[in-house]
Amino acid sequence: MRPSRLMISLLAAVLLILPGYAGAQESTRILWRDEPRQQLHINRDYINSSPEHIRAILAFLSTRAGTACQQTEPNVIAVDLNDPDLLEMGLADLFTPAKLACELTAGVGYDDQCSEEHIRFVKKWFRRDAAIFQELDSCARAAATDGNRTVFDLLEIEADAAAVTVRYTITQWNPFGTKTESFSDRYELQYDTLQRTAHEIVDSNMARF
Repeated sequence: MRPSRLMISLLAAVLLILPGYAGAQESTRILWRDEPRQQLHINRDYINSSPEHIRAILAFLSTRAGTACQQTEPNVIAVDLNDPDLLEMGLADLFTPAKLACELTAGVGYDDQCSEEHIRFVKKWFRRDAAIFQELDSCARAAATDGNRTVFDLLEIEADAAAVTVRYTITQWNPFGTKTESFSDRYELQYDTLQRTAHEIVDSNMARF
């Protein structure tokens, strides 16, 4: 017996509304700031229940900008005091936080921003992605109180079995103003490795103080 057109239409409608239907992906907000206080919020329930490759993506993104980062140990001298170029260096070059705790980095399991363990975890999953390795060399290490800092304002994620799309907004602060950019990234899961297959700036604006 051949199904009628009505039965086929009903079956198609049911498939379109099924929660697990492959064509339907829901965006999940991972971090955001409320108005007007700009307090940062982290979706720890989602992070804690995520598979390891999702946490690896978030661990990489946490190297791009800070998330309410707080210095937990005193500054340490980061240069040789006998360096002949010492007088040409700024304060930011002379000192570095011994330990910096950031909300998103801590959420994926690492208490020290840009620590060897943090970077090693990212490299484990992105070991075939040379561009990611290069970006890790500029891991963000600035406290939330620093005059020059880069911070997350929003991060949302959509994930299925084979790929992850992340949309996020970052603001760079300096004494003269701000620059805010929104991005859209796509990451593909290939067995036990990740590859970033798209990285796009979707919006950008600047403001002066």
